[in-house]
Amino acid sequence: EGLEKTVRSVLAQTVSGWEMLLVDDGSSDDTGRQMRRLAGLDPHGRIRVLELPRNLGRAAARNRGVDESRGRFLLMLDSDDTIAPRFLERSRERLAASPAAAWIQPLTLQYGEVNRLYGYEPFSLEVQLSRNLFNITMLMRREVWEELGGMLETMREGLEDWEFWIRATLAGFRPEPLPEVLFFYHRSETGVSHSINTVRDHDLRCKLQIVLAHPEAYRALDRGAIDSLAQQREIPGSLVLTDRLAELEASAPRRFAVEPSHRPEDGMERAEGGEVRAAAPPCSPGAGKPGDQSHQTAVPATSPAGHPQASPRKVLFICHDFPPHRVAGAQLYALKLAKQLKSRGVEVEVIFPVVRGDLEPDYRIHTSIYEGIVVHKLAKDDNYEHEKVFNVRVEQVFDRFLGEHHFDLVHIHGFGQLSTAPLFSAKRHGLPVVMTLHDFWLICDRWHLVQPDGSICNGPESYHKCADCYLRTLGLPPDPAVLNTALDYKRKRREMFQRAFAQIDLALAPSEYFRDLFAEYGLTGVQYLPCGSEPMNPLPKEKHEPFVFGFFGQIIQRKGLDLLVKAFDHPALAGARLVIRGKTVDEEEYGERVIAAAGRLPNVEFRGEYTPGELPRLYAGVDIAVVPSRMDNHPLTVLEAFLNRTPVIAADTGGIPEMVRHGVNGLLFRAGSVEDLREQLLRAFRDRGTVERLSAGIPAVPTIEEIAGVTLGLYRDLLGGRRPVVPGFAHLAAGAEGEISTGATVDDKAVPESRIGIVSPLPPENIELAWQPLGDVTEGETREAAAEAGGRG
Repeated sequence: EGLEKTVRSVLAQTVSGWEMLLVDDGSSDDTGRQMRRLAGLDPHGRIRVLELPRNLGRAAARNRGVDESRGRFLLMLDSDDTIAPRFLERSRERLAASPAAAWIQPLTLQYGEVNRLYGYEPFSLEVQLSRNLFNITMLMRREVWEELGGMLETMREGLEDWEFWIRATLAGFRPEPLPEVLFFYHRSETGVSHSINTVRDHDLRCKLQIVLAHPEAYRALDRGAIDSLAQQREIPGSLVLTDRLAELEASAPRRFAVEPSHRPEDGMERAEGGEVRAAAPPCSPGAGKPGDQSHQTAVPATSPAGHPQASPRKVLFICHDFPPHRVAGAQLYALKLAKQLKSRGVEVEVIFPVVRGDLEPDYRIHTSIYEGIVVHKLAKDDNYEHEKVFNVRVEQVFDRFLGEHHFDLVHIHGFGQLSTAPLFSAKRHGLPVVMTLHDFWLICDRWHLVQPDGSICNGPESYHKCADCYLRTLGLPPDPAVLNTALDYKRKRREMFQRAFAQIDLALAPSEYFRDLFAEYGLTGVQYLPCGSEPMNPLPKEKHEPFVFGFFGQIIQRKGLDLLVKAFDHPALAGARLVIRGKTVDEEEYGERVIAAAGRLPNVEFRGEYTPGELPRLYAGVDIAVVPSRMDNHPLTVLEAFLNRTPVIAADTGGIPEMVRHGVNGLLFRAGSVEDLREQLLRAFRDRGTVERLSAGIPAVPTIEEIAGVTLGLYRDLLGGRRPVVPGFAHLAAGAEGEISTGATVDDKAVPESRIGIVSPLPPENIELAWQPLGDVTEGETREAAAEAGGRG
């Protein structure tokens, strides 16, 4: 069936000057007969069948097919993929218009078990060495194939196309993008690429072959490129080091000659009916066999007799990142809260995913201690679109992990690369779930309601609006095929997150703005609990001239440092100084551009990153801090400034106006406006008396000790069958010892009722129903959604 679809897609081409060779690579079934039948579908006799006497592998089969062909241009197609009717026409036109191009790269739409859009990535040799940028279905000039000598036939187990494109890149050949969706890649659990990518050892062997085929290219990478390559996860960065390569080269004949393609220890299990699935690797040496559920015993919040547990003994924090891998506001808050709870007798452990690092992405858990807290790192690869929402392999790991570790309660600080899978796993184990909403990930694929151009989004008002933002993020054109896929993904994402939110027993938001915006989009019942900070001992302000502004924080687009640098570039501020301290996280190009712009101004100093312990000294050296965020929830930088008796100039975005009161403890400017920011900078610069008055208005900041006391009280209420209610913050001081009881007794249930009002929640055991196909988006729906998005801006 798949082969017939492939053949018919070629027959439907808008040009006629083509030939097609169907290569039967030594099949033992009736593939040859089916190929001969399909060849008869073309009345012009352009389809021929080449039957090989034995199985030679995909690389050799393609080489034999090209040897038998006559065309000036070549195109490879796997037997279950298809091409759009204008594929050959548009690709040939682009090659004719681009004499320097060796092959044409159209956009690819993946379909099957998931839908996925493949955009373009910046092309370079370093990137191509770390991960494959191209599929094999691209029209290329025949001379490229002949100069390279075809595909490397020793790569029988897969990834032969990646190795071919590396050789092409090393030979100086370059692609030409064609921004039209012309190739449709079918991915299924029985497909070749799927089976290769889900068997870890087999996959690693193929990648080792690539490294060993081009050792000099990998040796030539500088250390920075090696670190980047390691973060990409495709080729382990350590393999490109010279000494390791020498060892691998020496052992290569033995390794690749004797190791079988599939072994039981590859982590595969065969289910009834012959379906092959990737099994979750054991989390510890004592774990059960893949698929064995006997160890997954739930640990309920109440005893079998129904007596409520007074206080949690052991709590699991689920985070999307954690120090020292990433040090930002949400991560630091989780760490500080864990330490405070531990000081009150609660054992807190943390689990988070590691995607960018030196761990092999094998879905195993690595346990260590960080600042006295037990930390579990789940090594995994990057998610594709639907895995961002629900990752089955993460679910398998968490089911095993929660069965082996007996927790009383789960507190989620972020999903991110873990997807919502841990939440549903926790509910299956009978655990109460608390979530602190540090970002907009549940309603925004970009996490922070900031659009690709840096403008602020007011919320997910329609599927079409979110799909358009998604396409702009990937640099994809809004043609019907792409738009349909994006709309389908956005619908499924929204529906799954609504179901996930309904499973949360207590949702907390660090700002009232967050609470209210989530309620506007149906995620109601969120309670306001600000983040606390560790007390600091502020140092006296240094006597200095000229006037000094300070920016301390992450150098990423959302934090708006570029706006501050542009605002500071003005003659009226030439007598002032700006000190920048911070680190670029995941946005190196942005960071380099902003730091370069700052370096061109004589009164701006960039002094690199800092540690929390340096903050009192840093704030002692500035007159006023600047927080120019495009969007922020409850920025830790504002709390840190206030703790060091430093007023703040900040954007009037997100939850910041709840913290910074204009003219009282700081100055607010219109978010995103360089001119308005400059006006507030000048107001502070021209009148030090303004800064002194603002300093006097700085309020007391909730401490992490106080917030930990409230949090522990909420935990106790959940475990004791009471409805948890966050107290007013006039009572925070009374809760410093952590003895607050915040809820009222609920007779009928031990956890609050589900709060979601849009979609009736599915029980966790039926969560797979959320992924039933929604069907294609009709033209009428598209027009209606477009009108809706346009009407709401």
